[in-house]
Amino acid sequence: MKLKRPYRRGSVSGMIILGVASVCLAGARPAEVPAPAVLTALEDELGRSMAALSKGDPSAYFLSFTVADRRYAAVSGSNGALLSSTEDSGRWLEVQTRVGGYQLDDTHRVGDRPPSWTSPGTTVALDDDIPVLRREIWRETDRQYRAASEALIKVKTSQQVQVQTTEGAAPDGEGAIDEETHFTAGLDVVIGFGKTPSVDQTPPVSAIVAPVNLVESDPVQTDSFVFDFAYAPTKNRDFRARLPVTTGAIDPDAYQARTLSAIGNVELEGELAFQLSSELAVSASLSIAFPTSQGSAVPGATAALPASFDPNAYDRYSLNYAAAASRGFEEDELFFSGRFGLVPKVALEYRPASGFPGSQEILSVAL
Repeated sequence: MKLKRPYRRGSVSGMIILGVASVCLAGARPAEVPAPAVLTALEDELGRSMAALSKGDPSAYFLSFTVADRRYAAVSGSNGALLSSTEDSGRWLEVQTRVGGYQLDDTHRVGDRPPSWTSPGTTVALDDDIPVLRREIWRETDRQYRAASEALIKVKTSQQVQVQTTEGAAPDGEGAIDEETHFTAGLDVVIGFGKTPSVDQTPPVSAIVAPVNLVESDPVQTDSFVFDFAYAPTKNRDFRARLPVTTGAIDPDAYQARTLSAIGNVELEGELAFQLSSELAVSASLSIAFPTSQGSAVPGATAALPASFDPNAYDRYSLNYAAAASRGFEEDELFFSGRFGLVPKVALEYRPASGFPGSQEILSVAL
């Protein structure tokens, strides 16, 4: 019995201690921690915005908010001394809004434009003021909803254009015409005034007096025409032919004016383009100018003239030389006599998908 008594006492004592401990623990239970203000503002505005925008036109079927809080501190010191201490903080909001439906929404690709998934984002207030946070979240949501609505209109318009193009094509290619295949013809006209090296010849007054020949610079007026013919079997291949013709008059001060015409060098060109995007392309071309230009090169001095020559040959050279000068000597291969021209060229071109036809060179390099 004596052995059991202590046991009984210990048992009762233990029960009392456990009960007290239980009461103490129940009394020390902490209160529930409230949700952060920014999370509350996000949840409230997400529910309100989704309820309102899902009934809009177009309706929103997906909406998400992302907020990132940043805290930054930098401390620098030397030899135990504090040199600088800076702190910075920021809060960044990103809103993702999708309008339309799962089958077709504003994030679908249009041409080469990449789909847009989220907004670029914006800063929001650092204060945990729920009405202020909700107002800023609403402002960014409204902006992204408007942008998504405009994007959806572009997506639908692009699909309608593709459908119309497909329906307008002939089945199995029968009777279809490649819209990129075309033939063009053009004319480039330049009028020039100035002086050109030429050979003047005074006719003899009798059979026993030889003519007087002189190399000098005479006034000249030119009308240079370049006929341009181009054929493009495909969008990225182009073949051209150019024929230069010059008319004009050489009018020496002490001699009678001479009116004449001359043909330049016929040029053939082939071009191959490589598309970088829907509107940008790199083109590589090679031009060959055949030596068909009329005339003989005028010597640099009178003493270099041969004993006998054809004055018209020198005049045609002078006329073509003046035509090249009137074009800034940028197309010498078309006008200079006795030359075989080979001109490789690389260019970066802007080819608009719509609007005005043709292409515009942004940068070109000719060797």
